[in-house]
Amino acid sequence: MITDQDITKLKTVFATKEDLAKVMATSATKEDISKLIHNSATKRELQDVKTELKADINILKKDMVEVKTDIHVLKEGMIEVKTDIHVLKNDMGEVKEDMAAMKETTQAIFVAIDGLAKSFDTLSHEYVALKHSDDRQNRQIKQLADHVDVKLID
Repeated sequence: MITDQDITKLKTVFATKEDLAKVMATSATKEDISKLIHNSATKRELQDVKTELKADINILKKDMVEVKTDIHVLKEGMIEVKTDIHVLKNDMGEVKEDMAAMKETTQAIFVAIDGLAKSFDTLSHEYVALKHSDDRQNRQIKQLADHVDVKLID
């Protein structure tokens, strides 16, 4: 004979009226199924999408290679720029040293010119004094010559 325990085991294996009612309440209608079929992709459509995706991936791979190449070129350019900057810094250092040397040389030239200007000033004062002395002596000689009646020749 069948016991309650056996019936409980059978309920877990076979669907009851309540289980069938729940399935019927949640099951799809023909319209739902046709909408689902209409919105679903066919195997061919999925293959087409797969082909398009593979093509897009290949394009992206090529683009990535180009981007990597561009980045490599930019890196090489940056290395050249860094090298040029280093060279320019060295050149600027040399220019600064040369400018310092030129500054010292220019200062020495100014000191020499200043010395020459002072010498010229001194010489011009001496020249004026000598000229004045020469003029006075010439006047005195002329006065002496006039006084002794001697005719002077230029």
